[in-house]
Amino acid sequence: MAVRLRGMNAPETLWLTQAMAKYSGRLGPLPWEKGKKGDKGFRKEIFVADKHSTGGVGDGVSLVLAPVAASLGLRVPMMSGRSLGLTGGTLDKLESIPGFQVRLPRNRLINQLNEIGVAMFGQGEGLAPVDRKFYALRDAIGAVDSEPLIVASILSKKLIEGLDGLVFDVKIGRGAIFANRSEATGLARALLRTARGCGLACRAVMTAMDEPLGRAIGNALEIRQAWEILDPGSTLAQSNWNSVRDYFDVTSELLYQMLFLAGRVRRRVDSREMIYQSLRSGRALAKFREMLVAQGVAPHVARDLPRFLPRSRRVVTVSAFKSGRVRFVDAGKMALVSLRLGVLRRRQEDAADPAGGIFLLKKSGETVRRGEALAEIHFGNAVNQDSKMAPEAAREAFEISPQKFRRRSVIGKVL
Repeated sequence: MAVRLRGMNAPETLWLTQAMAKYSGRLGPLPWEKGKKGDKGFRKEIFVADKHSTGGVGDGVSLVLAPVAASLGLRVPMMSGRSLGLTGGTLDKLESIPGFQVRLPRNRLINQLNEIGVAMFGQGEGLAPVDRKFYALRDAIGAVDSEPLIVASILSKKLIEGLDGLVFDVKIGRGAIFANRSEATGLARALLRTARGCGLACRAVMTAMDEPLGRAIGNALEIRQAWEILDPGSTLAQSNWNSVRDYFDVTSELLYQMLFLAGRVRRRVDSREMIYQSLRSGRALAKFREMLVAQGVAPHVARDLPRFLPRSRRVVTVSAFKSGRVRFVDAGKMALVSLRLGVLRRRQEDAADPAGGIFLLKKSGETVRRGEALAEIHFGNAVNQDSKMAPEAAREAFEISPQKFRRRSVIGKVL
């Protein structure tokens, strides 16, 4: 609580981060680590990279980014978390896949990284126990939003992955931790300063979170959308991913920064071409399937995953109340709808519904007629008084204007 009230200076934040990492176990030693760090040729061929998002609505970018990065030759050990408050959790999304295991023994994780180059997992008993205890205490005393404690929590977990490079996706907007640009930028600079103090190459990308990323909000829905992006034969891929352009642009920018840190590219156009080739050739999808099987999914499920994902028992369409153009879809309001549906957690001990969620049929810049469908509300396992209010709450998240306007890029400053 003293840290929450008084803050910490940069050296104190660095010391706390290093101490938490020191007593949090380590994923390694990894098979490709030979010689001493700093020696010529150390990890010359293999670059271990990850990304961290400060959290948003519909932010399932990790589901596409990790297999694409692995297909391009990077090693990606991605320790992820669960939903809490207004932000979704990657682990909840992955656990909507039948058989997927998020807690794996350390030796199995190391072998998986060595063999297929990617693993997406949660905090096991031997990994990041200090952060788990600290977070429970912060949650109990109301110190979750303390900047130095946020920085130490994020980086102590990433440092034990044995990374060479780390890219931060720092969200700003109605559906982010920080709606204020200066506060979000302050967090980004603190993350970079502390990570570099720990000897980690890193960059931060500021991205907009006023509107949900992509079309899907919800655990199984976001897995299905990620599959459509990865599958070269899908309608989404055939249309050049235009209907999820914001999602695709954020994924591509973060991948570019990872490849830049690895010394693989110098220009965004070269990175974008590598990403296109990985997706269109099916290499990224193959890597995703390999990861699924390695983490407990039956091969026949991994081959045709959408058929086996949980589906809602009831789907309600939300219609437009007037004609015009969608000015924006309020990400904060959509997150509250997700809470009503049980997709997100109000408390750590709550369960997250795998089938519930929202699918956006209209997004900013798109025209709509009165009575036309704006979104689909997918009711999961529990339909109660709170969830029954979800369709009307979702309608209120849409702002429709008669005026034309230019849609802004979701990619902001790179630090």
